[in-house]
Amino acid sequence: MTVSLILAVVATLLVAFYGRQTRLGFWGILILSCFITPVPIFLALLLLNIGQTGSAKVKTRFFAL
Repeated sequence: MTVSLILAVVATLLVAFYGRQTRLGFWGILILSCFITPVPIFLALLLLNIGQTGSAKVKTRFFAL
């Protein structure tokens, strides 16, 4: 039971990290993944191809810091 809980938490964090450049952001995807399992959220992110649009924005913002 402990292993499955750890895997669920890790999967939720990975999906939230992947969705950090969406309109909901990291925290929105994290909360949504807690209520709905991370698998459908990850599939929706892949199908909508949202992860590819914000990658340039992250790089420029990172260097601006």
